[in-house]
Amino acid sequence: MIGSRTDPSELRHPRAAGPLPVSCGSGTKSLAFLFLFFAACCSAGAAGPVHPTDPRGIHDAPEVSENALAAYEEGYRQYRAGRFDDAMHSFQEALKREPNLMKAHYWLGKLYREMGRLREADFHWEEVLRLQKLVRERREALSVQTNEYPALSQLKQTRRRQEEAEEAFQEGKHLLKEGHWEGAVACIKKAVGLYPAHIDYQKLLARLLWDRNDRQGSAKAYVEMLDLHRDVDRDLIDEATDRLVKAGWHKEAARLLREATRRLAGDVVLQQRLSSIEDRGDAKPVSSGSVIDRSRGLVILDIGLESGLTLADEYTLKLHSFRPGESILDPKTGRVIGRHPDTVTADLLVTKVFARSCWALIRQDHGSGVKAGDLIEVQSGER
Repeated sequence: MIGSRTDPSELRHPRAAGPLPVSCGSGTKSLAFLFLFFAACCSAGAAGPVHPTDPRGIHDAPEVSENALAAYEEGYRQYRAGRFDDAMHSFQEALKREPNLMKAHYWLGKLYREMGRLREADFHWEEVLRLQKLVRERREALSVQTNEYPALSQLKQTRRRQEEAEEAFQEGKHLLKEGHWEGAVACIKKAVGLYPAHIDYQKLLARLLWDRNDRQGSAKAYVEMLDLHRDVDRDLIDEATDRLVKAGWHKEAARLLREATRRLAGDVVLQQRLSSIEDRGDAKPVSSGSVIDRSRGLVILDIGLESGLTLADEYTLKLHSFRPGESILDPKTGRVIGRHPDTVTADLLVTKVFARSCWALIRQDHGSGVKAGDLIEVQSGER
């Protein structure tokens, strides 16, 4: 059945730059190796969890590490029991107490991948690689009895990325004032890709995409922003969840509202909004997959051999990309009874099939053209 999400390590294609902070160069192979290695370790121990090397030696705060390990162990048990939402919160709590807890980063990344949240998965797997490198550098420093601080190179790299992100952000704001919308979107996406921890970058990107009528891209940006920044103000929660509902992302809106009600206990209005969304149901359409990125006449799709494609589909399988229409509500009950017609954005032809992704040639754009976040479906009669 077509429709599974792609492994972040397979999003490789000829392009100048991309929005994901990790997934290019040698780091991609390392992520794939890391996933396979840890997966093998975990399958070997049925009696109990088998974990990566304990990174507690990075910090000299045992009382904090013990609390973090307790939260991590609880998250691991919840994950094995299939309680994914609870496991996610436990892993996040562990990282809140100990940001360098390597195995919490790994399992949270694995959980995000299984939930289809590839950007967050890449972020946490990159943290595992960074921490592994940090441990190696520290061991080397100790072996020659120097006082070198092992994270200095990482700090310098982070500062460079912050500076580059701020430069791109300011350039995007300038282009926006001049009315160059496409250039502004490209610059703001670059800023977010370089330094997603800055909420102003993500906020402007989500709003800008919404104003450009890219509702699917905007909804994705809002979800990524609130997943990374949970202590946002109430107005931004209202703005994000309202637009998610309008874009048809009811389940994500409900999930974010549930998290907000835990933090803002006693907020009756938030509880009412959550109940209203849960009563409506989810109007997101069924699709074969989605567009991950666009580059030089090609698009990258999150479907591949594991989703049901075959090598015989290369240069034969034709697809449509589309954006779903808005939900239609029953004026009497407020429940979703359907949606407006979808908008076809391009005709596509599959040209290269991988295990969990594929490339497709843009045969013809329609309207504003195909963009990342658009859904895809097989053209009628093609398969």
